[in-house]
Amino acid sequence: MAIAMMLMLLGLISILGIVEVGYLYWAHRDAQKVADLAALSGAQQLPDCVAAKGAAQSNAKDNGALDGAAPTDGKFHTSLTTNDCGTWTPPAKGGTDGFSADDNNPNAVKVIAGGPVPSIWGFAGALPNVSAEAVATLQPSVAVFSVTPTLATANGGLLGTLLKSIGLSTTASVASYDGIAKATVTPGGLLGALGIKVPANITIGDLNKKLASISISVSDILDKTVTLAGEPNLVDANADLLKSINAQLSAKLNDVTLGTNSNGNLGTLFAKITTGNDSTPALGALNAKVNALDIIYTSLAIATAKHAITVPNLTVTLPAPLNIASVTTSVSVIEPPSIGIGGKGTKAYSAQVRILTRTEIDTSKLPILGILLNLKIDIPITADLVNSEAEINDLCNSRNSENKDLASISATSSVLNICVGNNTPDQASSTSQSCKEIVSNDGNIDVLSLSALSLIQVAKLTIQPFSTSVASVTDSGNLYEGQYKDIPEGGNPLLLGSTIKNLMTELTNSIANAKLTLGPGFDLLNVLNVFGKYGQNLLSSVLALLQVPIDGTVSPLLDNVGSSLTSDVLQPIAGVKLETSTVHLQSLQCHRAQLVY
Repeated sequence: MAIAMMLMLLGLISILGIVEVGYLYWAHRDAQKVADLAALSGAQQLPDCVAAKGAAQSNAKDNGALDGAAPTDGKFHTSLTTNDCGTWTPPAKGGTDGFSADDNNPNAVKVIAGGPVPSIWGFAGALPNVSAEAVATLQPSVAVFSVTPTLATANGGLLGTLLKSIGLSTTASVASYDGIAKATVTPGGLLGALGIKVPANITIGDLNKKLASISISVSDILDKTVTLAGEPNLVDANADLLKSINAQLSAKLNDVTLGTNSNGNLGTLFAKITTGNDSTPALGALNAKVNALDIIYTSLAIATAKHAITVPNLTVTLPAPLNIASVTTSVSVIEPPSIGIGGKGTKAYSAQVRILTRTEIDTSKLPILGILLNLKIDIPITADLVNSEAEINDLCNSRNSENKDLASISATSSVLNICVGNNTPDQASSTSQSCKEIVSNDGNIDVLSLSALSLIQVAKLTIQPFSTSVASVTDSGNLYEGQYKDIPEGGNPLLLGSTIKNLMTELTNSIANAKLTLGPGFDLLNVLNVFGKYGQNLLSSVLALLQVPIDGTVSPLLDNVGSSLTSDVLQPIAGVKLETSTVHLQSLQCHRAQLVY
């Protein structure tokens, strides 16, 4: 019995000791809670150090911390032992907290809370003081957005039909993806799911470099995205969709590069991240909320870029004996969309479609006559369609009537760029140059040549490349998180006069600088050359005379007609808007304080 009582007594003493140890751990948790909340509250007031320290102190008091002398009630009470402003830089693995006290350029608040823990019964001996540290930073405001261009929209945008708007036509249904239309994933979560390790202390500059160096198959991106979005059942739908696209393109889909270091779009999933500078911690960008459906559509657009769309009768040749003429056309997605993540100055790009057309006439196919006198005409035309670019002008500095934070985003849209000049399949799929830059880089082009007996050159006509475009339109709008907005809301004003004016100017310059070269022996007579030069000068003079009324009267008049047509007829009556950019502000994270230690 005595032994049993002794064992029971030892057990009770042990239990009481365990209770005291538990009380010690509870005290540490309480101190950590006070430190975390105080640091977060203070960081939200940065860069004002006085306000930040005051907010941290006030928050700690609200959560039970001492604001004066310690009471003598024998209970544990947390107090702040450190409350500093300073700078935080991501420390090396296993290093310090990365904090340096500095009131001049603060980006973080450091709080240490704790105090002595009184013993309850004393069975565990004197309990040690507890101390808990927290460092919180004010993360740069981050927006995530994308832009979808449309050549013509009827009664709203084309959300959910991006595949068709970039020229794809698949038999697979995309309706099954509607369930994740509002689901979001984070870049950090997606990278983790793809098995890509990102250091916790990575900076914006290093993150951009890392994303630019990684290419992933589109199937992996789609499967991981739908799984993260909570719809793993869509993995089979992904397979069906990709199978349909593969069958249509008859080509292997491109891998998707995740990011870029360039300010220009290079066909990557994420545009260059510009939150802060290159040395800014990338935590905010990695934790930004990105729409899952936009990741799917953007990845598909990138995967199918540079592939000519399969169109029946792509090359049209007239039947004999008129088979001397042919028109060859190819269509490529040359600038896939990208998703913009960052602050002011961040850009996202639209899907752009390029059409390459080559009209050729070759009389060598004609019997007898084609051998005696061979005429060749080659007119290469490149057209860029539906080009849009959006850029963040400001964010988190204003709110709407519902007290929602706003981001100001501008969008530039153009309907059509037409370029006459040399083009090749490789140039047609160039993602780094517009069609204007492509034709201007290749020098003059031979559009007509005449030869006799298939050997003797009689004449050759060379012209300068030229280009013109329907005037682009730039506008801006304020959006709250989750909002879609057409920019400009009224669509492109369809400036017909400006388009004709630009075309006439380029055509006049091209003809004025055209060059007629005669073959050996033919220049002795010089008749053809003189006639050609006379006709060239006469045509240039006529065009120059026509340019005067076009510039002064016709162009403004037609601009008004086009504008009235879109605003008074197409939009209100037919519900059609020409070339507008639908901007989607996927998420907006303003003035976010984040614990980093």
